[in-house]
Amino acid sequence: PTIGTLEEVARALSVRIGGLLTEWGSPVLMRRKAEGEWSAKAQGPTRDLDQIYGSGYVRTQLLAIATPLEGANGTTLSTGSLHQVYVIEGLVEICYGSELVQLSEGDFLRFPADVEHAFGTPDGKALLHITTTAPHVAQFASEG
Repeated sequence: PTIGTLEEVARALSVRIGGLLTEWGSPVLMRRKAEGEWSAKAQGPTRDLDQIYGSGYVRTQLLAIATPLEGANGTTLSTGSLHQVYVIEGLVEICYGSELVQLSEGDFLRFPADVEHAFGTPDGKALLHITTTAPHVAQFASEG
């Protein structure tokens, strides 16, 4: 099919075109430390570890934080998104919605990433492993 046809099919199914072109299954992927590339981001340098497609979107990355929470920019992801955060080193402060938590090495936190959130460190240096999941199809709000 042409790109135009694929775009129409993706639009009709309410999925991204990448979801139509991705193979199912989980091939092996290894990323050696020496091969890693870091990108500059507002909250600190990040190194993407993996990105896969399927019924949802999953991104795994390392986040090196060097700024306090007060200087961090808040972000909000699409409805239904989650962050799974593991602290590799340092002391971390995470604000999500109206909650504020402090985590140290070895702590893990899963929280909704579809509310405003930010990461910071009072120590000047922290390293996190973050897995972010987001559904391909927009989630419906519950009726109240």
